[in-house]
Amino acid sequence: MQELLLTYEYEIIHFEYSHAAVYLELQHHKTKTIISIHDIISHSFLRKSVTNPLLGIEVARIFRYESKLYSAASKLWLLSEKYRNILTSLFTIPGDKIIVKPPRVSHFINNFHRTPEKIESKTLLFWAAMNRPENERGIIIFIDKCFQKILVKHPDFKLYIVGYKPSEKNFKLAANKNIIVTGFVEDPTQFFEKAEIGIVPLLEGSGIKLKTLEMLHVNMPVISTSIGAEGIDITNQYLLINDNFDEWVDLIRNITLSKC
Repeated sequence: MQELLLTYEYEIIHFEYSHAAVYLELQHHKTKTIISIHDIISHSFLRKSVTNPLLGIEVARIFRYESKLYSAASKLWLLSEKYRNILTSLFTIPGDKIIVKPPRVSHFINNFHRTPEKIESKTLLFWAAMNRPENERGIIIFIDKCFQKILVKHPDFKLYIVGYKPSEKNFKLAANKNIIVTGFVEDPTQFFEKAEIGIVPLLEGSGIKLKTLEMLHVNMPVISTSIGAEGIDITNQYLLINDNFDEWVDLIRNITLSKC
């Protein structure tokens, strides 16, 4: 990559992720550069520093790096208006440098419609890249604080954990016959068709969660934490936002058992 940038001159270079833009300083001054920002890392670390003050130094370091990086780019493509507000206020990035481009849902989402006869009663879906620490921690906390309590009174509930590269810890969850861990699936359509409720139990991270958008896109009821629903229209009739997992127990029961 470095050799290519040093050898040729380009009219425009588009960095799809912020971390790829470390090569930005190698470019000729006439080259226009675009950075797609999927996550504002300093914003995520700022949240973590609330419970871990030792991260304060790291937050400051990342903030300086991102501020320099975003200021050097010609254009910034963002996923939401919230990110625009953060960049214009926190980093004092000019508004005319920013273009908001909402994320696109996966192609398979547009190829089917949920129908009542295919929906399995008392089924939950967590759809996520399981190699991301925030996803792994989120589902483990959900199982401990919510799902296990549901099973006490309703042992026929099922939880599908669907997504790329689950860890050994994730697969151990499947020792419970009510938890199905699939790993990567080429076409997850069947899980979007049959899951009664989507869950997004995230307690860390930043940015719009594509998993939430995709489940809402097919009119699946979704229960999410405020972080899992960040940047998403909170007036969506299928979206319930709650940060108390004790209350999730009743929310899930009410949605599923009301249809029985």
